[in-house]
Amino acid sequence: MSSEPRCSLCSGRLVKEHCVVVAARLVSYNQAWVCIQCSAAFPIAVWPRTALSHFEPLYSDGKRLVDKPC
Repeated sequence: MSSEPRCSLCSGRLVKEHCVVVAARLVSYNQAWVCIQCSAAFPIAVWPRTALSHFEPLYSDGKRLVDKPC
């Protein structure tokens, strides 16, 4: 059994990311586990932010798509 975190949606590997915006109603989070296969994000730290617009996925098929600083 692997201790590496896995995505509950596609079983892809999860990596810990900072400066990620995950919206949950009117609250957003700035740290999350992000799946490198399907780009699903699971928040791990709360950080209130303003209203959100469209954001690009961080990962697709194991490759990071967005490479910009916080």
